Formats: sequence, structure tokens, C-alpha cells
Amino acid sequence: MFMPFPWRRHFVRSAPRPSTRLSLEALEARTLLSTSPSSLVVDPLNGFNNVNIAQSSQGQAETTIAIDPINPINHSLDLTDSYLFAASNAPPVAGSNHFAAYSSNEGVTWTLSNVSTIPKGGYDEQATFDQYGNLFLTYLAGSNVVVAWSADGGKTFAGYKVLGPGDQPSISTGYDPATGKGSVWVSYQNGGYIQASGAAVSGPLYTRTNTVGTFSKPQNVTGSAGGDYGDTKVGLNGDVMVTYQNPIGVQGQASGQGPSTIYVNLYTGGVTTKGKVGTFLAPVTVTTTNVGGYATIPAQPSDTIDAEANLAWGPDPSNASNPDGRVYLVYTNRPTLTSAATDIYVTFSENDGTTWSQPVRVNDDGGPLGDGKSHFLPAIAVDHSTGFVAVTWYDARNSTTNTTAQIYGTVSTDGGLTWIPNVQIGAGLSNGVAAGNFNFGDYDTMDYANGVFYRSWADNSSTVFQYPNAHLPDMTPATARVSVVATTSVVTSGAGASPALSQTQGFQGASAPATPGPATSKGSQSVVSAEQNSESIDHLFTAAGKAGQGAVWFRWTHGDLGGAGSDPTDGLATDEVFQTVGGL
Repeated sequence: MFMPFPWRRHFVRSAPRPSTRLSLEALEARTLLSTSPSSLVVDPLNGFNNVNIAQSSQGQAETTIAIDPINPINHSLDLTDSYLFAASNAPPVAGSNHFAAYSSNEGVTWTLSNVSTIPKGGYDEQATFDQYGNLFLTYLAGSNVVVAWSADGGKTFAGYKVLGPGDQPSISTGYDPATGKGSVWVSYQNGGYIQASGAAVSGPLYTRTNTVGTFSKPQNVTGSAGGDYGDTKVGLNGDVMVTYQNPIGVQGQASGQGPSTIYVNLYTGGVTTKGKVGTFLAPVTVTTTNVGGYATIPAQPSDTIDAEANLAWGPDPSNASNPDGRVYLVYTNRPTLTSAATDIYVTFSENDGTTWSQPVRVNDDGGPLGDGKSHFLPAIAVDHSTGFVAVTWYDARNSTTNTTAQIYGTVSTDGGLTWIPNVQIGAGLSNGVAAGNFNFGDYDTMDYANGVFYRSWADNSSTVFQYPNAHLPDMTPATARVSVVATTSVVTSGAGASPALSQTQGFQGASAPATPGPATSKGSQSVVSAEQNSESIDHLFTAAGKAGQGAVWFRWTHGDLGGAGSDPTDGLATDEVFQTVGGL
């Protein structure tokens, strides 16, 4: 099951009733995802669409970014504000340590983290927040995989665990079926196998020192011999999935170009506080790709690319009662083993990875056959407040020579079936060849919460440097805040009119909700009644205020709540009640 965020309201049943009740929370009037958005919008931060996170004179790439979904700035009611953490590989100078930073103002400015309490290193970094607001960071310290954790969003670090030797670790958090609380899982390549280790997490780190349990002994994932370049994700019900491609081939040889097969393995048993776990199930074939482990393209000729299979796991938009949810997998493919026309594809599963949908290409340039340009190093994330999924990638569509790239992205509001038109996120083209043999690096990450997503990336364009750019052509970690413009129609019927629903935003469930009845104003609250039989629903919608006033954003959260608050005047057999936090 998905562990709900603390900002969702909880009610106590006062008397059994056959109906369910829905509660609303007012949000600031700003762009949010909808079922029919017009476009993605890159929000200016401090006057710049792209922000230089590092503000450093040393080259850095392979970036990660994470949003704390339960800690809006100053604990305000604006759920689109978020606390952020970012990291990248250490600058390539002797004695250098991590680059890690945090932002408490939506990414406008960044402050360096104190990493003095964790092992020195800082390569192949990935970060994530859990449902308690704990931050987890995995990285390489020399040849060893480390997991570190923070109680204050990355300002400082409270503890760490060295898991052992490995490469390219990935990390995920979520529910733990063994303890009924939380968990953190890491997978990586070691000794020719994908290895995985997990630990139970019993609550917020700031409340106690023993919140993180014992990490399980790293185990070889069943059937993963020869696999590499993958990802880890914890599902809604606590299942753990790893993905990887196999074979990867040999760098500099034809085998490194491809082909390759992308697999997933599932683990369903959770992890105890003492680190006891079971074994992963046998691998399942997801798809094949013509992108091997060391495929060369003009924009990444030295460091090369792989299929970069990555996972995201969220609610199932076609069946809200499905405990497995829907898991998405993004990867890179191309028409032949030597083609530079690499494209980004997404497939999904509604049954814990047993079967997968027909892959859909998400980059929309060049029509059905593409334009011959390169698209590579994708990232993917799900917004659990809406169920929408976002994908971002490096894109060379604007490069006449196919040698430079910038970040593009898109969002699906229907569970990966269709995707809205691509939007340019990176303001300028970056040159991986000019940056040296590391090019753009091996991977970056993104995160998505409360209607907004962030992608971090390696950038050496002049457009991102709002600070002195003497370090060009070295890369620096950059980011952008991306929201979606919703197509809304606010209804006002004259002075003093009661608010009325104008459009449902972000529906999660088997079908669209019934049309709500008229609203009535009750002091500082507005109550709206409607029929609704779907379960586990989370909506965003707008309502008009009195004449001359603007629209107000609401969150509509499903719950079988019972008790008082229904509107008996609407004539419906059963009532669904919505309440604003402060009224209109």
C-alpha cells in the first residue's frame, strides 16, 4: 500500500454510513497538471529558467535531484513549494569530496551540504526522500557503495552504511510489508551480478537515532549474471523491482553497440529491522534494444551511452484498487546497431512486472519515423499526488551536427498511453565533446511531487550561468522547475455567486467523477456535494469565487470518512462532501 503524505487530512468515523466523503484543501492559484493540459512550462527561478546549482569553477556531471514531498517551505499550505536536495560527482581535482547542496526556496538558491560526517567520495550519486521526509543518498567512495541518511534534508548527515564494492548504485524508498512502516533499497553491479540490499525505516530520523534498521547482506539478484546499468524502485505495496540490461558488450568493440535485452526482477517479502530478507524472483524480459552498454553517438562519443533503463512506480490510473499500482520503465532504442537516431520509449506493467505494454516513443520530433537526431540518458518519475508520470532526456533535435544537446521533457496524464507535446527545458545547447572524455556522464535523475517536477543535468551552455562562466567548457549541475499549464474555464454567475466546479484536474480512478452539485457557502468553508463510488481517488480542480475574484486551487482527497458535514439539500441519495481549508 502507498503510505500517504502527512499533509493529507485524516478524519475519524463517527457513525457508519454507506457513502464516502471527500475533503478539499485550497492551494495557491498556479499552474498544475490536468487531464487536458496545454503545455509544460519552465518556471523562471530568480529570473532564470535554468539554475546553476553548483556555481563552481570545477567540472561536474552525473547529477541527482530529490524533492521532499512532505516539507513545503515553512510548512505553508502551498503544496507546490518544496525543499530540494541535489548532488553530483565530485569535481575532478585532487582531494575533492562530494558536491551536495540543498535549497529551501524552490531551487532559486542553493547552500552547500555538510558532508564531513560521511565517507569521502562522491561519484555515481543518487538521492531520494522517503514518506517520513528522511533523505537517503547513495554514492561511490572509492570502489565501495555507500548509503547515507539525513534528518534535515541534506544540510547534515546523521549516519551511513558501507555496503561493499560495486558500481552505479541506484536507490529507492517506500512501504515495507515486513514491518508495516518504511524501507530503503539499493541495487548496483558487483562481480558480474546485480546486487541488492535493503533496510527497514521505522519513522522520521529526527525523532530517534535508530530509525534505520540493519541493511540486509547484499545478494546476487536471481539470473542477473552479466547485467548492468539499471535501476531500483519500491512499489506501492512494498514490492521491490530492479531492472538492468544484458549483455552490455565490451567498450570499444562491436558488442558494446548492442543488441541487448532489458530485464526486471521482483522481490515481495520486505525487510525486517534486523535485515532479514528473502530472494528475488526469476528475471522477466521487458523488451529488447539496439542500444548496448557502450553505444557511441556524436554527442557522447567517449563516455558512450547505454539503454539507461529506469523505473517509476505509482497508482494505476485504470484501476485505483489495484494494490500493485502501475510501474513504468523508460529506455533508449534505435533502428539499427550503428544509428545515431536514438529515441526514448516508455512501457508499463499493472501486474508487478509479469507482463508489459507495447512501448511508446515519447520524443515527438520528426514525426512517426523520427528526425535522425539523438535522444539519450532519460529519467522518469511519478507524482503520487496526481498519478501523472514525467520523462526527461538529453535531446539533439536543435543541433545541426547532432553533437550538442539540451534537456527536453513530457508528461502523461493517462498512465503512459499518450504524452503531451515535448517542451524544451534546457535553455541552451551543451557540448559534451568540448567538456572532455566524460561528455555528459552516465546518468542523471529527476523527481516529481505536488504538481511540479525537477530534472538535474550536466550543462556547459552559456544560458545557465547566471554567475561568472570562466570555467567553460566544463560542465556544471543545472536544474529547472517545470509545471503544466492547465486548460481551465472558471464559472462565475454574477455578484455573490456560489463557487462551482469548473474542471477536474488529475483524476486517479476507473472513471471520471460525477458532476458535483451546486456549492453552498458556510462561513469560512465551502461545501460541495456529488455522487462518487470510485475508491482511492485524488483530484485537483478549480472553483470560481465571487464575481471579480480569481480561481482557487483545491485538492480532492478520497476517504471513507463518515460523520457530519454532508449537504442534505442537493437531493442526492448519497453525498460526497468537499471542504476548503479557508473558504473562498
